[in-house]
Amino acid sequence: MIDVLSKLRVNPPSDIWANRAALAAFGAGIYRFTDIGTTGSLWYYDGATWLQVGSIPLMSKSEGYIVASLTGATYSQTGTTITVTLANHRLTSALNGRLIYLTGTGGILSGWYKFTFVSTSQFTCYWPVEQSITGNISNSSGEYVFDIANVALPSGFFSNRTVEIRARFRYENGAVSTKNPRLYLNSTLLLTHTIANNIAASAVNWELSDNGENAQTAFMNSGNLGTGTVGTSLENTGSSSCTIRISVNLALSLTWACLDFVEAIL
Repeated sequence: MIDVLSKLRVNPPSDIWANRAALAAFGAGIYRFTDIGTTGSLWYYDGATWLQVGSIPLMSKSEGYIVASLTGATYSQTGTTITVTLANHRLTSALNGRLIYLTGTGGILSGWYKFTFVSTSQFTCYWPVEQSITGNISNSSGEYVFDIANVALPSGFFSNRTVEIRARFRYENGAVSTKNPRLYLNSTLLLTHTIANNIAASAVNWELSDNGENAQTAFMNSGNLGTGTVGTSLENTGSSSCTIRISVNLALSLTWACLDFVEAIL
């Protein structure tokens, strides 16, 4: 166990992970890396190995993010209110206050908008720039990457370390295998969870380690949410950083998924 208090400097030297050799030249002690963790992180160098000091939060999002297939939807904006119209859009008032991804024609900017349910055929979104525009919503079926939840890690960082990703999803009940969460490292698909029929929610834990092993569980509503295996080594020893990405594949039109929260911890 590391006796942190006896070794902690008032203002420990800091740098980025790529420059750790320069910090190691100061000898054993506590140092801070500015590019690992949401606000940086403390590490102990014992003269040979870098050891993290406690758990390190890499990313945490809890605002709630909705992706939806809205084939045939139109919108109009008056002032700061965008009204989206689509018969039986299937979104509900339980999603109020979350952020929904919209893209379309006629001047609407692709991005995340605060969602408010109006009726089964309409919902509204807030946009701070006042304008009067109309157009079509282009959200279709397919894969949506939650870019707000990406985790970028420095080159070589996975060596002898494990990153845990925890997430909770909510779904529009529908046909089997139509809204499957996926986990990527850079562009490599590591895992797909197959969501069972009429599952309303799921919680998933993914553990990524440098030897290519993966321990993962998925549970909620006693549903069989599927399993997967990692087919590639996670160790990144190249010159570029590695990025963890989470997505949902919406296989049908008029369906949705909501990422209620996600966090990544080292």
